[in-house]
Amino acid sequence: MRKTGAGSGQHGFSLVELMVAVTIGLMLTLAIASLYVVNKRTFRTQDDASRLQESSRAAFDILGYHIRLAGFVDASDDPNMIATLLNASWNQNRSTNADLVAQFFGAAAPYVGITAIRGCDGTFNSNTAVAPACTAGAMDSIMVAYQARPSTVGATTTVRTTLNAYQDTLGAYNAATGQGGDCGGLDVAGATANPSGPLAINRFYVDSATQRLMCIGNGDPTKPRPIAEGVEDMQILYGIVPNPPPSTTQPDAYAGRYVTATNVTNWAQVLAVRVCLQIAQPTQNIATDVPGYTNCNGTVVTSASQTDGKIRQIFRATFALRNIVLTAPDALP
Repeated sequence: MRKTGAGSGQHGFSLVELMVAVTIGLMLTLAIASLYVVNKRTFRTQDDASRLQESSRAAFDILGYHIRLAGFVDASDDPNMIATLLNASWNQNRSTNADLVAQFFGAAAPYVGITAIRGCDGTFNSNTAVAPACTAGAMDSIMVAYQARPSTVGATTTVRTTLNAYQDTLGAYNAATGQGGDCGGLDVAGATANPSGPLAINRFYVDSATQRLMCIGNGDPTKPRPIAEGVEDMQILYGIVPNPPPSTTQPDAYAGRYVTATNVTNWAQVLAVRVCLQIAQPTQNIATDVPGYTNCNGTVVTSASQTDGKIRQIFRATFALRNIVLTAPDALP
């Protein structure tokens, strides 16, 4: 006999149907969650890589700016000042460019022994000596010197008259005084300068404690300035003239090989600087493993050996020195 009544047409889900529905729902939820995690991980990795790129760009912009200025002496300036700066007799016909340049400075104090560029396979033992000794270390340092430029055109005793306003943008200056500044913008002839005078003397190194690329200038040798974050290593090679050097009739000098600072016997023969930076992100990445890399010394670092979860990248750049005075027409130092 078939039952009839108001509830006879109602049917519910069977247990099997309910289990299938729950399983499908869980699979969709798992797929969406996995996609979210993957996308978040990819975004975080790309964001960390972008930050590393920004740090390297900031570091190389500043390093390159000062390295390219190394040896700069303004030929439009007072010839007596130039004769004092250059470790050679001044000859007005030596250059027709407003950019007379030199590798060695100072026949008299306070610049005796200073070169346009000097490197160290380690750290310099002094922030004030113009020719400091080197203390061996794992990371390299570099020092550059050039004539600092004032920012204001004028004819007073404190501000040198320039030929045009454009020339005043060629170097760093102190915004408060308008005088030539070091890498931190501090007046190189001010009360805190050591040594004091027209030369900006800047030292670049890595602070291993804070993992920062730092610069300290003679405007105030007690006030280092941070340039870039997350820098774990800096290695520098110097491009020097071929050995033996080309003949005096060769029109262009070129770097024949790159060597460490210890192997540079004459800093006047340095034509280019090659910088390698190892930069790490400040915090752990959410990725389960980070990519391996080859460090600045050529050692392969595998993914498995990195236990802190930080992404690292190696950045390299080469800067040609613009300011090279040849000892004779087309002759190398």
